[in-house]
Amino acid sequence: MLPYTCSKQYEIDKNKVILRVKRSPFFVRFSLYSITFLLFFLPISSVIYSIQNGGELKFLMIVMIGFFGLICFYMLRVSLWNTYGIEVLHFDKDKITYSADYGWFKDGTKDYEIKAPELEIKQIGYENDSKGVLLIFDSKNYIETVTQIPIKELESLILEIQHIIK
Repeated sequence: MLPYTCSKQYEIDKNKVILRVKRSPFFVRFSLYSITFLLFFLPISSVIYSIQNGGELKFLMIVMIGFFGLICFYMLRVSLWNTYGIEVLHFDKDKITYSADYGWFKDGTKDYEIKAPELEIKQIGYENDSKGVLLIFDSKNYIETVTQIPIKELESLILEIQHIIK
């Protein structure tokens, strides 16, 4: 059975809700991927160039490669999120499972024990944008999604999630 598609930004399949990040403009994605490539390529090429010209591989070079590697990994995550980002909410009886999918890899799955979930919209950005994120909470735990969705779509999503929860 194919999932029921309500809009371009979310899908509902039985007790699973999939929120899709709207792709960033091409120029933004191109810039992010270019910076990521440079953060990967420049430190390695400078070490290779230094060794070819008679230099030694020093501890500081290895530290700098590691430092730039961490920044590169973070930038890769941001780039992939802005291209392929998906949030998955899986509703069970007394728990909600949340995971983020970056396209090439997934973030850790988190389980939240939420007995009687309440749903709310948190407005993000300017009022004129009329976008928000979904809040799911009870007295102990809360989940705040990061996918920005138009408020009207969030209102219909909340109604559909309430049918899943019952």
